[in-house]
Order: sequence, then C-alpha cells, then structure tokens
Amino acid sequence: MSNNKYFNFNKMKRNLAFDYWRLLQNRVEHESLDELVTELMDLLPESSFDAVQPFDIGRLFLSSPIYEESVSPFIDDLYRVHLNLDESEAIEITLNSGGGDVYAGESLIGAIQTIQSMGRKVNITVHGLAASMASVLLQVASVRRIGSNSSIMLHEVSSTSRGKLSTQAEDLEATQKLQDRLFAYYAIRTGRPISYYRDKLAKKDLYMHADEALAEGLVDEIVQPPKYTITPPQGAGQPTKTKRSTKRG
Repeated sequence: MSNNKYFNFNKMKRNLAFDYWRLLQNRVEHESLDELVTELMDLLPESSFDAVQPFDIGRLFLSSPIYEESVSPFIDDLYRVHLNLDESEAIEITLNSGGGDVYAGESLIGAIQTIQSMGRKVNITVHGLAASMASVLLQVASVRRIGSNSSIMLHEVSSTSRGKLSTQAEDLEATQKLQDRLFAYYAIRTGRPISYYRDKLAKKDLYMHADEALAEGLVDEIVQPPKYTITPPQGAGQPTKTKRSTKRG
C-alpha cells in the first residue's frame, strides 16, 4: 500500500530488525540472557504491549441510527482501518441499525465505495436489524451477510413538505427521484427493475427474515449459529420413585 504511514511502519520494522541483529552480534557473548532480553524489550515501542482492538484486525461495529453524529466518526474509523490494515485483508462491518437520514447514509456509502475502488473488500454482516437506510447501506457491501436470527426492513422514503402547493409539488418530485436512487441499490444487486420496488413497497414496510432476504437476493449468505451440545438435566427420563411412609397411626 503506497502511503506514508504504511511505509513508515515498514521502515520501523526494518530498523528494529537491524537493532536486534546488532545487539545480538555485539552482546550475546558478554551478557547474561536476562540482560539481553531486557535490552531487546526496551527497543520495542510502548504500543507493542497494548491490547489488540477489533479495528486492529479490520473489524468495525455500527450499532446506532444512521445520522451525521454517528456516521462522521464511523467514516473516520473506516479510513483509519483502511490505512493501517494489510492490503490483502477485508474490512468487516457488523451492522445493527434501524436506519435514519438518507444523506448521512449516502456519505457512508460513498466512503465504502471509495475504499472498494482501491481494491479493498468491505463486507457487512447484519446481526439484529438493518432497516430503512441501513438496508440500502447493506447493498454496497462486497459480501452481504445476515445472521440467521436477524431481519431487514425496506420501505418508501419518508419526508415532510410545507409551503405553497407548487413548492410541495417540487418537493414531491425531488423525493421521488431520491427514492428511485435508493431503490437502484436494491435493483443493482438483485437484477430486478426499480419499478418492482416501487410497487412492492407502496404504502407499507416490508420486513424480511434472513431466509426471505436471501431468497429475495438482498443478501449473499446467512451466518448460521453454532451447534450447541444438548445436556439433559440429571435424571431426565428416569421414573420418579415415591417413598412410602413406614409410620402407622
């Protein structure tokens, strides 16, 4: 990856390797092993001892409504992960959101597509719910996954309009164009026409469980839960013995 931060990171590793080699060559015959290990550890930067965070391995979590306040810092984290992660690795986003603002969502879509244009895969897995704008966001993932107990929800764009009738007519036309633009994200991934979603979502919210979303072409795969071991309660299936009283009246 051709960026200064990545180059400097490799340069730091080369310098450390050289320092280790020089230290071993010059000191191994003259110092005890404990002293040598101490000096080697002192060469490492303090960050080497930090706990590994999810974003260190390309994992990000979006568990909030999609508004500018939540999307802006998430985009910062997304680019930071992209710049620091090995170029062969995919970024994995876990999504659980009831949707939100269209324009905030489109800014995040733009960031994801920019990173994808550089050759990086950005995958999204829904755990919980991807509703409204979140279901649109899901469609731009390189691989779209959904947990077996999760759902997505699609619906028409919601908007408000005030003012003169002519102004409201202009707003309605703009909203219809915006809606078709969002429906196009579904259409591109499913191969269905935009008119299909206009008709299917007219005046209603459409909830789909994982298997329904897969059949509709809105996800690529379902993440199956682990298989759990069944441990029957102790004594299960055994007849209950009734103790007889030995007392006599």
